[in-house]
Amino acid sequence: MTTIIAEPTDNAQPTVGHPVSAIAETVEAITGRIRVEVPTLAAKMTPAQLHSVIAESVSKLLAAQLPGCPTWCVTKHDDDVLGDPGWHEGPKVEALAPIPFADAHTDDGASIVLAARVVQVNQDSRIFGVTTEVWVDVDTETLELNVEQTGQLIGRLEDFLPKLRAVRDQLAAASVGDYPEDEVAVAKWRAQSAEEVRLRRVELGELPAEAQR
Repeated sequence: MTTIIAEPTDNAQPTVGHPVSAIAETVEAITGRIRVEVPTLAAKMTPAQLHSVIAESVSKLLAAQLPGCPTWCVTKHDDDVLGDPGWHEGPKVEALAPIPFADAHTDDGASIVLAARVVQVNQDSRIFGVTTEVWVDVDTETLELNVEQTGQLIGRLEDFLPKLRAVRDQLAAASVGDYPEDEVAVAKWRAQSAEEVRLRRVELGELPAEAQR
């Protein structure tokens, strides 16, 4: 399989690499060495120790940056789920909220308002081509943007910031008269509401006799 790799530089032209053949050669070299050395190692180690040594060596091979992997890629290619050699992700940048979302658990910490990273899909490129985009996560939704669209989003965010500052200033003026709740009054209101609900359920026959007292 021939893979076209576009490096993100101003004057770079796509180059042609052969990652599959290069990996095959490396695997064959390691396999040949294992064939030679396993009898010697087996005489010195238990089967479990020998298995551990081989597994560690293979893991290091898979964890290494694959031939043709972009220099900006941070994907762990030995991962069972995300280790596809045709899938590349750059470092993620995030904009955090000062508090969790309103429907989030208070122990979850600051919520991520925006997150973005470069994603390249380069699987069977002679059939499907190569697609490189900026993926922007907005809560549970994702925007998949090209360069022009990313620029448009940046421009709209820059336009939004002065408006957000104006809303903040409006909040500062509007919230001058705010004051906290009366905790005692709130507790009394909740108890009264709960009792009203209980009595209503009694009237409707929704509660067993022991719960009607």
